[in-house]
Amino acid sequence: MTTKATQTFEFSRDRRAQAAEILETDQDKIGAIRFEMRKLRQLGVLVDIDVRGFSMFSRAASFAEWGIADADLRHSRLKGGVKLLVPELYVKRLRSLEQRFRQLLERYSLDIEGFRPFRWVSYKSYPEFKDGWNELQEELAGLKREILKNYPRFVDALAEEFSTIADKAWKSIKAQKYDSIEIKGREFRRLDDFREYVVSQAVGVMPAKSRIEAELFVDYRVSLLENDADLESELQMDLESRAKLEAMRQALERACTGRLQRSDRRAVPMNVRTFQSLAPLATRAARRIDTQFVYALSTRDCTHTARHRS
Repeated sequence: MTTKATQTFEFSRDRRAQAAEILETDQDKIGAIRFEMRKLRQLGVLVDIDVRGFSMFSRAASFAEWGIADADLRHSRLKGGVKLLVPELYVKRLRSLEQRFRQLLERYSLDIEGFRPFRWVSYKSYPEFKDGWNELQEELAGLKREILKNYPRFVDALAEEFSTIADKAWKSIKAQKYDSIEIKGREFRRLDDFREYVVSQAVGVMPAKSRIEAELFVDYRVSLLENDADLESELQMDLESRAKLEAMRQALERACTGRLQRSDRRAVPMNVRTFQSLAPLATRAARRIDTQFVYALSTRDCTHTARHRS
């Protein structure tokens, strides 16, 4: 007697043999990851965190800001560092918040093979996860307000500090016996021009307040676990709904026709009271299909029928 378990085992064995043949390897070298899909679908959801804008206050520092000319060997062998557009304290606070958001999800979820970047959160754990999430969101909102409040001061400090950085870079370039420095095809021979360029490059990449307000956020998305059986079930339900609606349309038309025949085929106004009077007729004609579908049908259907037959 072939049982369902035996069939499942044979199916798994056949798939392993097929995979071994395709991969040109031994069957015993192919593992298997099993999912309790039914339980996962019934007991929880998949959650993925979306972090945006947390790196907008960091930019790559140019070689010019380090006092390295394009012709310098270091330009081709070394990589530039990072320049901060706001005080380092705020960058660190943002990084800490991002990490805490991710740690919160890890605390209340499971990492399941095959679903990354999503993590599985049980319905039981979700309320606690949500409470912790809301607390972190309040902290992030407060940090955003603080950054926006100090925005003018940050821009002024950025211009002032990069003016000093430009002066030191120029001295370094001159110490290397360069008469000028070329940056992206543009030659600088005077300190004032070089300083203006460096400051404008730094201030120019500072994100606008509107961008900070709109693009600095953390969110998460929730997805349900689905498989082919779910999709097939939804398709079948959709087909059944369409068939049911069509049956109701035909039933209503027959009911309208019967009413018209009893009223010398004059146009029937389709108000709510008329619908209510037609509902029992349509319901009986459609073999007890829900009367709510009668109310959902357009009033133009029956009016059009009445005029067409009059």
